[in-house]
Amino acid sequence: MQKILVIDDDEKIVILLKDILETSIQDCKVITALDGVEGIEKTKKELPDTILLDIKMPGIDGFEVCKRLKTNERIKDIPIIMITGIYKDIESRIKALELGADIFIAKPIERNELIAQVKVALRIKQAEDKLRNEKELLEVLVQQRTKELTEIKDKYKKLINNANEAIFVAQEGYLKFFNPNTIEITGYTKEEISVKPFINFIHPDDRDMVVERHKRRLKGEEFIYKYPFRIIDKKGNTKWVEINSTLIEWENKPATLNFLNDITERKLAEKHIKDSLKEKEVMLREINHRVRNNMQIIQSLINLQSKYIEDKKALIAFKETSNRIMVMSKIQGKLYQSENLNRIAFDSYIRNITTHILSSFSKYPSLIQLNINAKNILLDVKKAIPCGLIINELVTNCVIHAFPNIKERPEDEKCNINIDMSIIKGDKYKFIISDNGIGFPDDIDFKKTESLGLQLVNTLVEQLEGNIELSHMNGTTFKIVF
Repeated sequence: MQKILVIDDDEKIVILLKDILETSIQDCKVITALDGVEGIEKTKKELPDTILLDIKMPGIDGFEVCKRLKTNERIKDIPIIMITGIYKDIESRIKALELGADIFIAKPIERNELIAQVKVALRIKQAEDKLRNEKELLEVLVQQRTKELTEIKDKYKKLINNANEAIFVAQEGYLKFFNPNTIEITGYTKEEISVKPFINFIHPDDRDMVVERHKRRLKGEEFIYKYPFRIIDKKGNTKWVEINSTLIEWENKPATLNFLNDITERKLAEKHIKDSLKEKEVMLREINHRVRNNMQIIQSLINLQSKYIEDKKALIAFKETSNRIMVMSKIQGKLYQSENLNRIAFDSYIRNITTHILSSFSKYPSLIQLNINAKNILLDVKKAIPCGLIINELVTNCVIHAFPNIKERPEDEKCNINIDMSIIKGDKYKFIISDNGIGFPDDIDFKKTESLGLQLVNTLVEQLEGNIELSHMNGTTFKIVF
């Protein structure tokens, strides 16, 4: 229910106004006061929605009542309608409005005008109450949000300040924001960092690279986000750091948010490991070189001794032993010459040892054609040595036994020895050694032969965890998968 307070020293007018308002305005309660003091007290007690105030009253007049009401924070927003039949001049109206009156009505009061003006005052009060409530609610929401943002700010400030890495914002050549770890890594004070161009922190040899990447990042280009470079701290020490940078907006301008880690110890450890590996590589090469030299000495001794042997079988045995040593010696030689101490390019290795076999065991090496296909085959030492020995044994058998009447073969029937090596099923290898000679004897089981060479082949295949098959079609073909 809306409340209207009528303050007038004329009781008849008070009764008249009360009757008009209560009969014309729904849900309306009219409160009356016959002087200014009573009116002020009832205003404070009842908190009416609007006040009709007569100007001329005994004691304190309407001007003074209006002044006191409008200076009270609790009731100053209640609309006041000034009523008078005496002060009709412009000066009185201006004075009333300056004191805070909202509406001015002159006597005699016209009924419809009174009702309309009171309704206007009530609407003003409703609107002001609504605005006041919304303002209070908004203030509460703002306070709550401000508290939440302050808590979030404090949380992230704590995270940033306690981070193990340096965190900073770079903009227009300077660090606009940075955490305590930035101070710790650089050794400079907060004031020094704030006025020092960030390029001056960077090692002279790395400045162009860092600045160029910073500019590209500000343009929004996509490239390496994380990379290492060197800085120089306040004491002149060079430090290795790793930066991770991303584009942001800082105070309405493009900038980069950077996360910097001191990786000096990691770099020193990497250098130590590289130096150690290089030292070990040199030692391994030297060991390989010495092993190879020792093998060559043994091979030379065998070759010298073979010159005094007249028995053909014994001589062949000496040559086969010499070749087996040669096979292992050349593996060591390949390792010594290779950039990779773990893997050997097998194509050139096969050509090397098979050419040596031809010259050692055939009187007519030019009549035998070697066809080798082992491109892009790289084997580690554990596989290379047994494979090399297998090839040595099988190719030696081809040269010695496959072409007994080599001089009598027609010129259009070439003597071929084929070696084909390939990768199958990811980490599996297959190699085939074949010839178009007289063929392997049918009555001999190559897995149970007394031949030292074939025994060695079967043992080496087992060592490789592989299997071997023999085909008699069009000569002899050995297929090995491991």
